[in-house]
Amino acid sequence: MNNSLTTMLMDQRDDIEFTWHLILFSELVCARGDTLLIYKQMIMSVFLRCIHVVHKDAYEAIAMAAKNLLKSLSDLYPIDYRLSVENIEEPFIDFLPIRYAVIGVTALCRLQKPPRIYMEKSIDEILRHVRQHSPIIIDEKCYPGDREDNLWVTINNYKPPDIQIEWEQTCFLDKPFHGYYKWPNVIKYCMNKRVRYTRDTMPEQVAILYDRFIDKNFVIQLAQSSIFEEDEGDIDFSKNRFQMYKVRITNMDRRVPFFT
Repeated sequence: MNNSLTTMLMDQRDDIEFTWHLILFSELVCARGDTLLIYKQMIMSVFLRCIHVVHKDAYEAIAMAAKNLLKSLSDLYPIDYRLSVENIEEPFIDFLPIRYAVIGVTALCRLQKPPRIYMEKSIDEILRHVRQHSPIIIDEKCYPGDREDNLWVTINNYKPPDIQIEWEQTCFLDKPFHGYYKWPNVIKYCMNKRVRYTRDTMPEQVAILYDRFIDKNFVIQLAQSSIFEEDEGDIDFSKNRFQMYKVRITNMDRRVPFFT
């Protein structure tokens, strides 16, 4: 990294190491969720090499990085401070740590998903009922392709769920996905049910994120920082912010009371 890039990416405290944490997280968050879980140990080893570790425990290193990232979100500007063509250079440099902090918190949230146990079985083991001295019988409901029970996948026949229970039981399936019109030879599925953390059972690094997101002032500041990045009159969808809120809510048993 040359001097000009170092100057542009440096935060307000001239802490290059902290900026490196943000850039590292921004690269990690681009990966799929299952990829992050598969390489979780490798990611932790990256922390051990890149972060100044006071304690040897990798979880404490991640927790410290989370504290730094979340703290940067508190460095907010007045609400009437907007990006403009005239002052685009200065605000872009000033806002960069906050933008990377949002991306970094998203990556941290995705890493805290409880592990799932996966199994692989052949299509015959899952969908077919093998009977002695009788041909293989396939359940009519298990035939791939268009059926009465999956017509809602199409736009014209889709009816959104009305209640929370229906929403949780809904299984979205993209038609181009391999398995809609024909079944793959081997299917990988999750054995254990979704586990949601409670305040008493969650690890220390998860508790840091949890405590922040139940803090009303922090949520307000986070929402304000999101407003700052929107062009006046336009609302742009942010995948990073969406994932940050989604993982925070779906992985824990308590809803954040300030989101409603």
